[in-house]
Amino acid sequence: MNKPENSTNMGERERTSWKDNFIRHSDIAILCFCVVAACMLFYFALFRFEVIKKGFSVIISVSAPIIVGFVFAYILNPIVMYLEAYFMKVYQKHKAAVGKNPKSKKVKKSKKQKPESDDNPNCTNQNPVLVDGRKGARRVAILVTVVGVLTAIALLVMAVIPALARSVVSLAEKLPHYYTTVSGAVIKFINEHEWISKQIPDVNQLLDSFNVFEILTEYVNSLLSTAYNWVIIVFKMVYNVLIGLIIAIYLLGGKERYIGQLKKISFALMKPERAKIFVQNMYKTNKIFKSAILGKILDSIIIGFLCYIGMSIMGMCGLEAIGYNRTLLSVVIGVTNVIPFFGPYIGAIPSVFLIFCESPLQALIFALFILVLQQFDCNYLDPRIVGDSVGLSPFYVFTFCLIGGGLFGIVGMLLATPTGAVIYGIAKSWLESRLEGKELPVETVEYAEKPGAVIYKNSQE
Repeated sequence: MNKPENSTNMGERERTSWKDNFIRHSDIAILCFCVVAACMLFYFALFRFEVIKKGFSVIISVSAPIIVGFVFAYILNPIVMYLEAYFMKVYQKHKAAVGKNPKSKKVKKSKKQKPESDDNPNCTNQNPVLVDGRKGARRVAILVTVVGVLTAIALLVMAVIPALARSVVSLAEKLPHYYTTVSGAVIKFINEHEWISKQIPDVNQLLDSFNVFEILTEYVNSLLSTAYNWVIIVFKMVYNVLIGLIIAIYLLGGKERYIGQLKKISFALMKPERAKIFVQNMYKTNKIFKSAILGKILDSIIIGFLCYIGMSIMGMCGLEAIGYNRTLLSVVIGVTNVIPFFGPYIGAIPSVFLIFCESPLQALIFALFILVLQQFDCNYLDPRIVGDSVGLSPFYVFTFCLIGGGLFGIVGMLLATPTGAVIYGIAKSWLESRLEGKELPVETVEYAEKPGAVIYKNSQE
């Protein structure tokens, strides 16, 4: 009677062992496949980098309106939150006044709503946070913010485009005069020095060989010939901004719901401990980016206004070249000030050159004014608006700006500091946890004050 039972148990054991072996070998096979696929992808990326770069640029071009929408939503979110809180106070005061005098307004009975769900398209309130008047307050806040942004952009374009056109036309008209003046000064300098004139017997022929004026004329003509391409680029920019604003409106209206969905996905795909760490890091990242980018934008707006006021005062004091270009150059100084370290120089050099073409003395005065303005920004205004929330030393900020600018240009320089702060914070927390596991000191001062490997030696003893 025991033989059939033993044979049955042996058969079950054989099936179980075969199943375990199959699962183990299938895991090994899948791992080998992934390794081979990763090697092939690495080989393709190494020798077909231009193809990948082109595909990446196509993806960025197609998703440009979505990216612009996320950027608008992130930048406009503090304004919407502030206006929403203000309109909520107004709504609560109005509700309290109606509650004291119920006869002054009839209160409509609200219909029962179905419970909110992702699968319920008829649900009127798609955001559980927007209750008790907050939904209307947010709608009004978003409307006011978007209208204000569009008005500001329109006024900025109406002020900058004519000023830019006047500057370009004025520079083009004065270009022959500048060429004649500079060439005359060069000829006079060479004729006054015999040792130079012996080396260069015919100065006029030397200047004509360079054909500076003809080169500049050809360059201007090439720019005019590509006006069609510039028109297409402008239309694409307008399209991206308009579609981006529509996307930003949807994101701002249901931001709590979308953030909740991201958390839901994180906890579904990760272990609870890792998901918790991931969400906490995202909140820290948001805090760093908000203080670094939004604070810097506010700081740059203030610097632009101060530059406009200062140039207007200098224009009224007789410095016409400075006052004439105050609108264009104030916008340039304010926009480029967003970029850490290199921004003031990027905006100041062409601005000084533009004024130098009209008056070298006024260009020097303007350069001194920009230097004083930047010192005020670096030592007083920027620390009080942005603060020390980024937590990076100037060396790291400079290094990250160089790397970001080399890889992604102006946008890379703008995002280099907050991105570097996030990377620095994650690396710091990981290293400190490793040191705590080895029972070693965490503070950097402990390693800086003691020479060599004294800390490691004492920890082992």
